[in-house]
Parts: sequence; structure tokens; C-alpha cells
Amino acid sequence: MDDATFQKVRFRFFVALLTGVAALSLLVAGFFVAAVPLTTAAACLFLICMTALAQWLELASRGPSNN
Repeated sequence: MDDATFQKVRFRFFVALLTGVAALSLLVAGFFVAAVPLTTAAACLFLICMTALAQWLELASRGPSNN
């Protein structure tokens, strides 16, 4: 595995790890504050935003397209 491929794999791993940790912490917080339905909606919205950010960072790491 060359260095560029390793860097891409490492970057994807850390983005996935960050998204997973954020989702897990929001899920745990949602269980503790389950009486407030707004918390669940906010957690879902935050998770969607984190996933979109992870995808955007992945695309940005690839650099400009030659097409």
C-alpha cells in the first residue's frame, strides 16, 4: 500500500470514527432525555449534518477533478 492510499484510508477511518462517536454520544444523551422529543429530532438533524460534513470532507480531500 503506497503512502497516498494509506493517507486516504486513514482519513476515512478517522472521519467514520468521529461520526460514530458523535452518533453514539447523541444516542446516549437521547436515552437520558427521552422525555423531550425535540432532543431526538435535534440528534437526528445533527447526525445528518455530521454525515454530510464527513462526505464533504472526503470529497474535499480528493482535490479538484480533472474532468
